[in-house]
Amino acid sequence: MGRATSLILAICFMSYFLVSLLQLYGVEQEELLVNLAFSKPNLLLRPYTLLTSIFLHLDLTHLLANAFAILFFGRTLEKRIGSAKLLLLFLLGGIIANLVSLFFYSSEFYFLGSSGGAFALLGAAMLLTPLEIEIYPFPAPIVLIALLYALYNAIGFFYGPSNISYVGHFAGMSIGILYGMRRAGIRQTLFVLLIVILLLIPLLFLFLS
Repeated sequence: MGRATSLILAICFMSYFLVSLLQLYGVEQEELLVNLAFSKPNLLLRPYTLLTSIFLHLDLTHLLANAFAILFFGRTLEKRIGSAKLLLLFLLGGIIANLVSLFFYSSEFYFLGSSGGAFALLGAAMLLTPLEIEIYPFPAPIVLIALLYALYNAIGFFYGPSNISYVGHFAGMSIGILYGMRRAGIRQTLFVLLIVILLLIPLLFLFLS
């Protein structure tokens, strides 16, 4: 596992531990959200939450889901693009996910978690290492995993829980795809596009049948 992937995971778990400790000592969840999570009011009042929110998790299930994605997609991608670029891509994906989400949710909605950054890593890995086999969430080429994640989020946007920013996930993934396209070049991008089309046909047939 590379240095950037390790650093991201370490900050996520340390943040969860510290937040859990604060809650144990009586700090209310609402106070944590106001001061550390991102929201429309915090864009001006607490702009630092654009960053702190990316590493903030109040639920262990949420943390573990993101941590596994960062671990498996991050370690593959970091070998290809290096630690500094992976860290910047992760942060950019998380920040853009937060900003795009503002246009779709009310001012009372708080944004937190590493999903936007994790999706940025997945989007880039889909272009740069499409046939690499990963085991999370099941053994499959990264391009197939990315496609299934995209379809899951498309369904979730219309039918999923209202407290999840599926738009933010797509925004993060789009940042990763744009970076991957620039890095991979036209031939590799067209190759991945062909794979996606060939995979979409049976998936859509199964979904619509």
